[in-house]
Amino acid sequence: MTTAADNDDLADISTIEPTPAHVAETAMISDVLPLDELTLLGIFGKPTGNTALLRKADGEILTLAAGDAAAGMTIAAIDDDAVHLTDARGTMHVLTIPAG
Repeated sequence: MTTAADNDDLADISTIEPTPAHVAETAMISDVLPLDELTLLGIFGKPTGNTALLRKADGEILTLAAGDAAAGMTIAAIDDDAVHLTDARGTMHVLTIPAG
């Protein structure tokens, strides 16, 4: 699995601040986010393309770009408001940030 730390095109992780406690806690509250599925937490732009912050069903938080893998799917594209993933059968899935 690829993360921002594995990709030279992404930010140097030594300059990234730790996730604030209240943000980490909110990411684990079932009333706010579905905890049993892959969830899009946010999208941020870079000169090399958009990057997505995803939460897996097991609680792991991933920072991924197009071409990276997550939950058995490959990220085909990241728009300003959605992540497009392709599963092993070639079916396209779209994740958007849950309304809160």
